[in-house]
Amino acid sequence: GTRALAECLGTEGQFGLITEITLRVRRQAEFSRACLLTFAGLDAALEFAAGMVDATVAGEGREGGRKGAGDKSRESGAGVGPAHGLLLNRARMRAENTLQRDRLPQLDPFLPEQDALLLHFDNAGAWRSFRERLTDQQREQVRAHATAAAFLWAERYFPLKKQRIGPGLVGAEVLLPAGATADYLRSIGTITHRTGATPAIEIVLAKGGGSGAAQHVVMTAITCDPARRVHYLLRLLLVQLLTQAGIDAGGRPYGIGIWNTPFFRAAFSAERRRDLRQRKSALDPHGLVNPGKFFGLQGRFFGLSALPLRPAVFHALLMTARRLLPLLAWAMRRLEPPRLQGWEVPPRERREGRDLLLETAARCTSCGACLPTCPAYRLTGDELVTGRAKLRLAAALVAGDTTVSQAEAHAAMQCIRCGLCEEVCQTRLPLREAYLALETRIEQRFGPAGATVERFIQRVDAERSTLLHTYGLDLAAWEPAQEPQGGESR
Repeated sequence: GTRALAECLGTEGQFGLITEITLRVRRQAEFSRACLLTFAGLDAALEFAAGMVDATVAGEGREGGRKGAGDKSRESGAGVGPAHGLLLNRARMRAENTLQRDRLPQLDPFLPEQDALLLHFDNAGAWRSFRERLTDQQREQVRAHATAAAFLWAERYFPLKKQRIGPGLVGAEVLLPAGATADYLRSIGTITHRTGATPAIEIVLAKGGGSGAAQHVVMTAITCDPARRVHYLLRLLLVQLLTQAGIDAGGRPYGIGIWNTPFFRAAFSAERRRDLRQRKSALDPHGLVNPGKFFGLQGRFFGLSALPLRPAVFHALLMTARRLLPLLAWAMRRLEPPRLQGWEVPPRERREGRDLLLETAARCTSCGACLPTCPAYRLTGDELVTGRAKLRLAAALVAGDTTVSQAEAHAAMQCIRCGLCEEVCQTRLPLREAYLALETRIEQRFGPAGATVERFIQRVDAERSTLLHTYGLDLAAWEPAQEPQGGESR
């Protein structure tokens, strides 16, 4: 029931597996409008957002008195506030422009490189009410930034695309009461300024729990280069310092996983931790479900690999890092690699494709967008044929990994070369070129994959309906006059 679902969500799979879920979806909104406002600083943007929330709450009270149900008021067009709100700092906006220049160098950047508030309205009444509260100058901003707002709204589901110019990203995600966000942002500024890092910050405006109190999810992303080991480790330490600063400001980690296990006590109250442990013992007494994480890590080599992330050791290290921050900041600045203004994709011919494979693999976010679009994956169900698995294989082969088997390597040769993975890749990786370099390397080391490829071709020929479905070629003709289907979807 409700308790079981609550235990599954946010606990990293400790209390069971979700095998089936029924979603209730509403009809597509007839109105959609994104708008963008810029500010002289994040403090001013936060102040505006707080005033907007206050006005929304007051409007909800009035609408509730007249209408009764929130859904009915939304359908009536009365509206009381935006459906979505996102704050983006200047560095985040600058990163978007850098990506645009990398993609379309002939176009001038069109995003204002200022701290900004992106809002989306799915109700015409809410939009009109919001516009009435704006000053003439703010209305002009909304008009001038209409294209930028539409672009940012359309790209909202691709937060990791910045890794293209990274070539890596590390980040801290903290959930805070809205009133604590300004103090946390000042802590972020102090820490990152000393280390020379430039944080790209997104702040999601949200309501928390049953109280409906305003909360913010503050996501801080910092570019890094995983190939520079010392630099990368210092960046990881910086992220933990930022997470601890968020906890000190009254927040908690947005998620636990492995990396945030030392913050387990900060994420849950003592009563909640006790309840979770008791339920775990009752439901999974042998610790078979997703073992070795969340409550406490179990590392290899008799647990030594997890030693730095054990709470007592970790917090001692973090306290030491705080005291030595001037020295660590000096080291971070000295080891900072040149900042990229784009990514010059290496040609496949250079060093037998080595640079192309390594740099492409480093920029893969492992988001999994390439899985559902891949015809080979739909046919075989084998993730070894997908983009992210091929790039991991490529990195392993370039590094001289001797544990890769011939069967694993030859599995990667099952490919239709349709390029759908490249089309949906948020980082816009040159996957088809990388595959060619990878296949050459596989044949050099393991020999031709004739038998594997032949079986794959036979399967493709036998299951053409799967290909038609993947490419959307089996869909019935759609008439614009047709009404979308509402209700429940399984």
